[in-house]
Amino acid sequence: MLFADGVPLFEGSPELILDADQGRAVAAALGPHRAVLLCNHGVLVTGKDVPWATLCAATLERAAKLQSIAHTFGLLRPIPAGAALAMHADKYRDAFVQEYWAAWLRKLGRLGADARMRT
Repeated sequence: MLFADGVPLFEGSPELILDADQGRAVAAALGPHRAVLLCNHGVLVTGKDVPWATLCAATLERAAKLQSIAHTFGLLRPIPAGAALAMHADKYRDAFVQEYWAAWLRKLGRLGADARMRT
């Protein structure tokens, strides 16, 4: 649901993005979306703050894994874009993101992460 509007593909240079022109090209490819796939390089995600960006990254990774697994069972049957967009507001709210964030911070604490890293 988080990527119901799609994840565009940046087909520019596979090199590191080091200058303003390259950055503008990636930004143009990203457009209004939450993420963009960078050919031969990885993914770039955005969010209004660190918890939202983290949620986007974790959700995109999980969605890619699940889609890959589902593909092995046959033809994929995606949720229609209109239905996914309609469900988005109920599924992704600031309060939910803060709950995910708090859970991730607790997990880091259990793993022994320094408290300064968790704030």
